[in-house]
Amino acid sequence: MKTDVVVHSAALTNRSEKRTLSEGSSVYVRIIKKDGNNSYTAAFGGGRFSIKSELPLKPGMGFFTTIMLENNRIVLQQQNVKMIVQDAGLQKINSVIDMTGKISDPKLISYFERIGLIPDEISLSLYNQMRNLGIRFERALFIKARAIGMKFKGREKNASIIAYLIECKGLQASEKSVEEIMSGGENSMSFSEDFDFSNNTRENPVRDFFKMILNGEKISSTKEGVVTLFNHLGFSYSRASIQGNWIKIPFEFSSSKANKKAGNGSFCGFLNSYSKILDHFTLSMSYGGHIYGFAVFLKNERCCKIIISSTGDVEMDFALSTDFKKKFPDSEVFFCRDNEFCEFYTEPADIGFVNGVV
Repeated sequence: MKTDVVVHSAALTNRSEKRTLSEGSSVYVRIIKKDGNNSYTAAFGGGRFSIKSELPLKPGMGFFTTIMLENNRIVLQQQNVKMIVQDAGLQKINSVIDMTGKISDPKLISYFERIGLIPDEISLSLYNQMRNLGIRFERALFIKARAIGMKFKGREKNASIIAYLIECKGLQASEKSVEEIMSGGENSMSFSEDFDFSNNTRENPVRDFFKMILNGEKISSTKEGVVTLFNHLGFSYSRASIQGNWIKIPFEFSSSKANKKAGNGSFCGFLNSYSKILDHFTLSMSYGGHIYGFAVFLKNERCCKIIISSTGDVEMDFALSTDFKKKFPDSEVFFCRDNEFCEFYTEPADIGFVNGVV
């Protein structure tokens, strides 16, 4: 796993001050002594901690590393060395948004303010994307993505996330490029109204489209443009540990009888870079006077969780939930607010941190 040096903030001072070490924080670790079998005393973040390392370390050695969380444990990752921190006092911040769309936990508000972010739902969505991708924290990138997104009235969150993803793929985000990704741009696919997205036949166009992208092939059926480039590019090596890649397939569908346009939408998949299969995907569509949004999470290539964006129609929501529970009895089915859902939806997760004095 590639580890980038992450610096949330830095300042010279002649006095000690309280500092929060969160996931993604960069710290300088110095090995003080060996305590026993694979156990060491290490200093970082203004304190001394007991750590375990599978590979031998030498007293006196020092290095920069990034704090990661794994199975509710604090991990220091340095090249191919993984060190488990034994006694760092792991704490968690609940990142749930309340019914009004505001951050409910004052600790999370304080945390965002400390790292220079506006404490709201947009910052949280961008932060969750960063964590999902394994991308290091860059305050300037958050500010730029947010500034572009705020120009899209009523679509601020989705636009901010798209601007962020465009930049992370090594492209220059702008109002024009964000609008092209949001609208589907030049390469919308067409299906008949009775197209079966679960079709497992050899001619499945959606599956074939993903295969061509994974194999680095040029998509001859689409015009060159921002969406095509977005789909072909992975995330920049300088920013990510290459855990996955977001791809968007805009589509429209028509009545198979009258050949009239019935609706449109987008299929956004998060492809695991190692297994080359979908980890999760979203389906957004406008049809019959309703706007639908679904996020589907997979485990071992099977559906394990479905999140439905509320349509605002109680009967419709109940019918959707009932149908999904019947079709996927082993899956969890949840609802989220319509303004919480977006094309590149990533589940909010608890943010872990430890306190140290520097």
